[in-house]
Amino acid sequence: MPPLPGAERVRSAVRLYRYLLRCCRRLPEGSVRQHYRHAIRQSFKVHADEDDPERIQQIIKRAIEDADWVMNKYEKQKRKDEDKKDTVHQNILRCYAGASLLLHFR
Repeated sequence: MPPLPGAERVRSAVRLYRYLLRCCRRLPEGSVRQHYRHAIRQSFKVHADEDDPERIQQIIKRAIEDADWVMNKYEKQKRKDEDKKDTVHQNILRCYAGASLLLHFR
């Protein structure tokens, strides 16, 4: 599954660049987002002189696959962090419930 809708319409380097930067908006703010934005810019500079259409399409395909991997990685991490927060919240509620029962039956 592509990280953002519209991956199937990416056919040019400019569209790929815009698509990847939009993907970055969904990453955690701060150093992670800056890292991937910098990596995208550097990759475009490295491949700026590429003129073989077949090779360009290979690069586009690989970049979208890589973006998918990165987005899934951070999505899993986000879910894991949310699950931890839910568990902590549930434990706190249990403690309060236990404390209120003790006070009630005193």
